[in-house]
This record gives sequence, structure tokens and C-alpha cells, in this order.
Amino acid sequence: MNKKDFILKYMEKSGNILEFKEAQEDINILFTTLKNVLIAQGKVSFFGKGTFELVEKKEKIIEVVYRNILFKCIYLWWRLYDRIFDAEEVCE
Repeated sequence: MNKKDFILKYMEKSGNILEFKEAQEDINILFTTLKNVLIAQGKVSFFGKGTFELVEKKEKIIEVVYRNILFKCIYLWWRLYDRIFDAEEVCE
């Protein structure tokens, strides 16, 4: 959901008593508050809804290494296959 859809949903939940600009200001205040709390404490809890935490995303270097090794193995296999095939033609 993008920010505009979120604002429209907020307007709908409030009974359509808010104008778009007022709802947008409320949402901007909410996002700013959430950002500040997440930066300060690392997590935000909503009673009866859940907890949101900042989680550090780690790079998946292992997958890249395995993929590169796989590509190299395939490349070397094809080179070996070509040499064997060429050697059979020379022998004939």
C-alpha cells in the first residue's frame, strides 16, 4: 500500500469527516513519530496489534558465491566436452 492509499483508508476509517489535506498531515505526523521512535528505541509496539522492529538486513553473499561457482563449473564442463568432442574427430 502506498502513502496515498494509506491516507484514503485513514479518511474512510475516520468516517470521511477529514479532508485529504488534514488526513495527509495526520499521516505525516504519524510517520515522523514512528521514524523517530524506531531510530531512538529500535522498535514500536501497538497494543493488541503487534511489535515492529528495525532488523538489519544481511547480505546473502553465500548465494552469489555458489552461483558463481556453478557458472564456472558449467563453463569448464562445456570446455572439456568440446575438447573431448574435438579429440574424437581428430582420432577418426
